[in-house]
Amino acid sequence: MKSLLKKTGRIVLIFLVAALVFFAASASAGALTTANGSQYNPIITIAYLLTACLFSYFYSATKREMFSWCLLALILSFLVNFIIGSLFLVMLPPALKKLRLI
Repeated sequence: MKSLLKKTGRIVLIFLVAALVFFAASASAGALTTANGSQYNPIITIAYLLTACLFSYFYSATKREMFSWCLLALILSFLVNFIIGSLFLVMLPPALKKLRLI
């Protein structure tokens, strides 16, 4: 029971820190325009990488899994918004473990 509360507390902390970084990025005007005309905000990438690192710590990932997770977070930061991407990062490892791919 105590470990479950610790894990739940860590998940809540991960979301709070990532949301804080995300909303700080939304409040600032640091967005850059890319070659194809879309907006890119580097603070969003930092929020994605922070979320990926904290999730890899929570799932006690190996170095290879952590690298793959950070690479996926980097790709997601350019393709989808933060909320959908972080949900994808949360749901991906249990699904891959269930399919015995990791």
